[in-house]
Amino acid sequence: AAEIKAVSGGNLSSPNAFTPNLDGPSGGNVGSGDPNRINDVFIPKVEGVTKFRMLIYNKWGELLFESNSQDVGWDGYYNNRLAPSGVYVYKLELRYSDGQDVVKVGDVTLIQ
Repeated sequence: AAEIKAVSGGNLSSPNAFTPNLDGPSGGNVGSGDPNRINDVFIPKVEGVTKFRMLIYNKWGELLFESNSQDVGWDGYYNNRLAPSGVYVYKLELRYSDGQDVVKVGDVTLIQ
């Protein structure tokens, strides 16, 4: 009999740019499915994750946004005002299904 071994863990992919909706803050909910709004919100795609936390910082290290839900991303707004075009740093604190805690840091460009 062949032994079958289940491998657990997780998967992560992240866009490197997004274009916020100029009409105002959306709350970052990515569940709408509207194809015209596909790139309005920055949210990395994660699979096999049991804990999710995303932090967004500006170039001065100021925390602009925090999410604890894989379904809520950054809509590009801070204090109800559109953040300026430029590069922002994201930090992801993840726990994969195998119990492994992972921190990923990267950057995303906000394009107006």
